[in-house]
Amino acid sequence: MLDNVHLIRETCMELRPPLLSEQGLKVSLQRLIRQTKLRCNFLLYVSIGENIHPSKEEELIFYRIFQELLTNAMKHSNATEVSIDFYQVDWSIILQYEDDGVGVDLTNEGYSFSSMGLVGIKERIRSIDGNIEIISSKGQGMKIRIEVETEAK
Repeated sequence: MLDNVHLIRETCMELRPPLLSEQGLKVSLQRLIRQTKLRCNFLLYVSIGENIHPSKEEELIFYRIFQELLTNAMKHSNATEVSIDFYQVDWSIILQYEDDGVGVDLTNEGYSFSSMGLVGIKERIRSIDGNIEIISSKGQGMKIRIEVETEAK
């Protein structure tokens, strides 16, 4: 019973983490990363820049993208190493993800992005007029580069 209560609380926190509103994106991501490191079976390297200034809408979107990327890495990638760089250069916020996992054949018409949550990530990025580039092939891991022009600097 206590495990279920803990799981429900954790799920509620992930929907709109109070920490995101109270402490901001960086602190919320650091907590998410700490929690992921406790559960994952790969080495996780994350670099978060000091001067990232997303809007409130972008904060939630980037938080959700981090969640999805980390969940995908745990469930699907079979990676031994995952690395994420998150930073801002001038007016652009950039997120770069890379893993050494099983990868996917993006040219295969039968492949469904929805099975790995990439459709959700693409839609989130599209909703804020960002760009996403996905590079992957069977057995070669996955690289994702996201760039969003922001109004905040």
